[in-house]
Amino acid sequence: MPTAPPTFAERLSTTFWGPLLMDRAADGARALRYLPKLRPEAHGVQVEVGRAYGPRREHRYDIYRPTDATGPLPFAIYIHGGGFQFFDRRSHWAMATEIARRGYVVANLDYRLAPRHRYPAAVQDVALAYAHLADVAASLGAVPGQCLLAGESAGANLALGLAIASCWQRPEAHTRQVWEAPMRPACLLPACGYLQVDSPERHAAHRPLGSVVEARVHAVSRQYLPDHTPPLPEHAFASPLRIVEAAAHTKALPERPFPPTHALVGEVDPVVTDTLRLGAALQQLGVAVEAPVYPGRGHTFHALPFRDDARRAWQAQMDFAARHLPPGT
Repeated sequence: MPTAPPTFAERLSTTFWGPLLMDRAADGARALRYLPKLRPEAHGVQVEVGRAYGPRREHRYDIYRPTDATGPLPFAIYIHGGGFQFFDRRSHWAMATEIARRGYVVANLDYRLAPRHRYPAAVQDVALAYAHLADVAASLGAVPGQCLLAGESAGANLALGLAIASCWQRPEAHTRQVWEAPMRPACLLPACGYLQVDSPERHAAHRPLGSVVEARVHAVSRQYLPDHTPPLPEHAFASPLRIVEAAAHTKALPERPFPPTHALVGEVDPVVTDTLRLGAALQQLGVAVEAPVYPGRGHTFHALPFRDDARRAWQAQMDFAARHLPPGT
């Protein structure tokens, strides 16, 4: 069945108000970093910017470290969200700072964005970054061999894909370098994940979204994966939730232990069902999983760590992380 043409609201979302709002949000997030009380340095975190993990200009990452660290620290990789189209590592400094100040060395990644670079560009990029970071972890002041994988929204999708590629031996070309990398995810934090790009109409079936929000959800799928209907085998890592659910259904246990997972989500998040389904599938596979739903909260509500509800969410997920990959000092 061919993909239906975009609605007027979706075309408007894709060409005007969606990019405009996202660009202003990104600019605002970057600017907040320079307020004296919000600077990473004010929270005991130093930042090294612009390291390369590959040949393209998008293949860059920043390193966040606790200023007073006395030795190697556990490693964390953070992958930003933004519907596979917006934001970058600089707009997500607050997330990297939150993890680093709790005792981790954090690599905060960029990757190629849609619609200029559609699927599988982002998947290939984060796989390349993972392999690179596995090789250089010790030189970054991190303990090699294990890592915390984290991301939100589209970044949660990409982080989940990395966890899958590290634990199941898959046929896709990009997964080999993840499987062979000398590093394993010890904990996974996929927050508010958009984990299945195909069939975006399923979200409105769960709860009426309103034309504007529904158009935005459809625009994300169409811009990242234009031919998302029907789902095809070569598109598997656009919808990593389907891989996990298929494994749970067939009892195809991973060759390596899947990392304990804490997947927070807001109750009124338009894509809340993806997180709920992930939690259920991982439970069937015997994975240690928590999928807390925060009442009345929307998509990526935890992105402003200075808010009370966001602080509680961060505390809960970092407490979970600490049980499985203890922070350093």
